[in-house]
Amino acid sequence: MYCLILKKNKKEWTLDGEAHRTKGPAINFSNGEKWWATKGRMNRDHNLPAVERPNGTKEYWINGQEYNLQENGTREFIDLFGKLNREDLPAVEYANGDKEFWLDGKRHRSDGPAVIYGNKQYWFINGVFIKCIV
Repeated sequence: MYCLILKKNKKEWTLDGEAHRTKGPAINFSNGEKWWATKGRMNRDHNLPAVERPNGTKEYWINGQEYNLQENGTREFIDLFGKLNREDLPAVEYANGDKEFWLDGKRHRSDGPAVIYGNKQYWFINGVFIKCIV
């Protein structure tokens, strides 16, 4: 059930008990901080911040995973230890469409190239270079 919960310092929209809202932030704090979430996970599409703080800082999240957004549009997905890391999807997505797959801080992809730069493809397993196709 979708509902709005009003508390002393925040308004929270929930769906089945989890923070959820598709049109606007799921949580609005009284200090002006805003969090976007869907199905209980921090999430906001189109390279928009999922967290906006009153001091101007922003955090970028998609499907519960934080990423860094560079000025040139590159997205870098990092884990809690600061390593590039993303399972089954590219950990680095360049604005021009190039991609890099990383797992636990190492270039890795078992079902295809771990690095795709235009027409060039590079295969890595656990950080070890396997082959290149140009």
